[in-house]
Amino acid sequence: MTLMTKLYRNDYLSEDRDHVINLLQSTFDCLGFTCADIGQYHDIIPQCQEETIVALAGYEPKTDVKRESMVDLDILQIKILSRVQAYEPALDLYMNGKNSAVDPANLKYTSLAGIISDKERMSAGYWLWIFEKYHGTPFYSHNTVVSSLKGTGRYESMSHLQRSEFSFKTLQFQAMYIHAVAYFYESVNRCKDNDSSAGLQWDLGVAAVIGSIEGSQPSGAPLHDGMLLFNLANKRCGQFGTCDEDDGAEIISEFMDEFVRGRDAALDFKCDDVKNAASRLAHILQIPVLQAVLRYAIKNESIQADSDSKDLAEGETFAIAVLPLLAEYKESAQKTVEVNMIIKKGKKPVADGPQAVADAINSAISHFGVTCAHVGADPDVSVDVCAKNFGASRGFGFKSNVLFYICFGLLVIYLVLEFYFKCSSRCGLKRARHDVV
Repeated sequence: MTLMTKLYRNDYLSEDRDHVINLLQSTFDCLGFTCADIGQYHDIIPQCQEETIVALAGYEPKTDVKRESMVDLDILQIKILSRVQAYEPALDLYMNGKNSAVDPANLKYTSLAGIISDKERMSAGYWLWIFEKYHGTPFYSHNTVVSSLKGTGRYESMSHLQRSEFSFKTLQFQAMYIHAVAYFYESVNRCKDNDSSAGLQWDLGVAAVIGSIEGSQPSGAPLHDGMLLFNLANKRCGQFGTCDEDDGAEIISEFMDEFVRGRDAALDFKCDDVKNAASRLAHILQIPVLQAVLRYAIKNESIQADSDSKDLAEGETFAIAVLPLLAEYKESAQKTVEVNMIIKKGKKPVADGPQAVADAINSAISHFGVTCAHVGADPDVSVDVCAKNFGASRGFGFKSNVLFYICFGLLVIYLVLEFYFKCSSRCGLKRARHDVV
């Protein structure tokens, strides 16, 4: 339950008093207050107590990453500012940071510009190299954010909503993806060095996937709140039939499994397990991005060339977030997504139709370690990632693949045994006839 539900949509109930107070106190940190700033109310309401280690959408970190998780508030505020064309304050916020305090006493904050350009991102290794190779520069995200906010280059002729989408969605799904992957692999590095901070690095990676806005409860915040990949998964599952019985994304359970596996392995210095969890996450974190690409392929098919619709910008930013991996895994898939999703002057978007984009995703999906069913289908428009058989099962996830191979193996064993017994029977009959003669 949210304050909106308790105090606005419904009549206030006196029995909800303590819950409402807890909800109010839970917002202090987001608003820049501390419990000490607010204090107690006479002898009626005691001063709240800050938690040193706060859960992230049900994930239980073993270290304090609360401050670091709050960088998602910077992205949210850049979204708000750029939407109303307050580009200069948005750029200032991007460059200097505001919500993720490194050293509040000395006014030092984590900035998104720092995240994009700092040397720590080098820990992403191979994954960063893929993106740099595709874009031809290590500053690909920075260039997009700054140019879209300043309105220079190709962004000069775009609508203000298109510029806004490029600025904050690049941060959400390109910058923060590499930021998270870098932390996961830095955890691997420190694990190998027997450094006890390996667990902290892992928790920081999870914080970069979930963020602070999701809150502490499992499944996270309402869909209109969260800003990062965790929220995107929950947003897109409804359209593509990949939600669980609680209307959360099925892929979230796989995220959580790997979050916990990597965390526990880092604490126990089981470095191969940390590395395997990091590699798995680097792939499956892209599933909601692939769904988003397909969503905007469907939406943008009806848009004409040179439109100022923000949907075109959204489609391109999601495509750019995954194109470097497609380029690495399946060049034909990369080309199809580029041709249909990248904005080109005078060229109609999604000219080949959204099913062509779905087929391209399907052709590469096995490289992500999942099946086409992880991305799903939109029955309302008959667009299905599993429409063509590229050798991928419709089963959802690892367990379905295992079941398939077990059943296939049993069938092979059955056929071999049947052949053996038939052969033995015939051979025995021939031998009996020979003895009679």
